[in-house]
Amino acid sequence: MSNFGASFTDGGASTTVDQYYILASAVVFLYDFSLTIPQEIMFLWTSKPKLANVLVLSLRYLTALGYIPVLLLIFAPSTRDAMGGLMEVLLAIGTASVYDVQEGISDVTGLGTYQIYTLSASCFASPVETASVVFYALSYFANFSLDALIFFFATKKTWRMHSENKLLDLGSQPSLASILLRDGSILYAILAISNIANFIFYTVCFIGNKIIDTDSFMFAVSSGTNSEMPHALSAILVSRMIFNLREAGTELHESTLEWRSRIQFQSIHQANCRRLRANGRDLEDEFGEDTFNSS
Repeated sequence: MSNFGASFTDGGASTTVDQYYILASAVVFLYDFSLTIPQEIMFLWTSKPKLANVLVLSLRYLTALGYIPVLLLIFAPSTRDAMGGLMEVLLAIGTASVYDVQEGISDVTGLGTYQIYTLSASCFASPVETASVVFYALSYFANFSLDALIFFFATKKTWRMHSENKLLDLGSQPSLASILLRDGSILYAILAISNIANFIFYTVCFIGNKIIDTDSFMFAVSSGTNSEMPHALSAILVSRMIFNLREAGTELHESTLEWRSRIQFQSIHQANCRRLRANGRDLEDEFGEDTFNSS
């Protein structure tokens, strides 16, 4: 979430740009939210209550509701009670929904989220004049490192499941492995581009050459604003990843044995139907069609 309340004292065009940028982020998310409501009802609300469903619903609705305090903070600066750590919580929820809250990965991501949050908060412990710019650069690097770690775990897990034939390829439908790798790669790319751009823009333009005559502290304070669109896109992509997996014909909590048995049953049933139709045609050829039509 954005923590750049001090920028309102200056006013000007920069505040207006921030306002409409965050408003555009909210519109993008809410528009996709409305488009995916039928999929949400089909794949989440009509199925049995499961932890993955609760996590995905929490991600979607907490993100939607989270824009209320954000927009109030932007367009009504007097309401400063919005939760500063809401973005970290929602990203942790999105990660947990993808990984099925596995103990080891949730520990790593939870610890990383806490470290990034405390590191970002520590940047504001000193006055503006004495705040060290190194801490802000480290916070951007920590965000990028955590995203890279999550992507590494996702790729490793997907490849292992694909190698163990737990992710089946159903004819012309894309395999679960390809869906995970495709959607996960897009999600990681968006987050990585955002963090790398912030890191380069901050270190090169502000710390190094002073190309832009702007207080570098204000850019760091506005980092939450700069990440609003990537945050909206990440929530969209995580939701659509789950819906794509469900649409491919499986559920995240469904065991491999049940899924494979279902596929085998469908194959056997189709084979039996074809065999019965073939036997019926053979009998008609042998005894004549009138034999079966006589009363």
